[in-house]
Amino acid sequence: MAGNLTNYCEELALDLLFRNTGISPPDTYLGLSTSEILEETLLDDIVEESDANYERKELLFTSPSQSNETAVVKNSNKIVFGPWSADALNPITYAYICDVQIGIEGNILAYFNLPNTRQPAAGESLTILVDDCTLKIG
Repeated sequence: MAGNLTNYCEELALDLLFRNTGISPPDTYLGLSTSEILEETLLDDIVEESDANYERKELLFTSPSQSNETAVVKNSNKIVFGPWSADALNPITYAYICDVQIGIEGNILAYFNLPNTRQPAAGESLTILVDDCTLKIG
């Protein structure tokens, strides 16, 4: 699934590269949302999955590569959310990358509209395979 950078991430990249300002996040985490995420959405604006067995997962990336004059990175680790302790109350429609593992005192860096809405039942898991999260610049 192809992702989109948020306004925050675009501005951070420009600050880091051309102004020598800003702080690069030490880690990135993948989370799940039952609400829409747009370029300007803040972490405290989303409705995050709330199952007892849910937590944001560390997300790792490949080195950038070029494809048709576009720089591409993809996730290099498989991520398994769950298994759910109870049936999900709402459909999961978005995944997002943020710079904090817990809480809302962080930033959304990128987001993905899930190609298939998921609403796991108790005992089910949601898996993101290697190379499923793709980000492009160019």
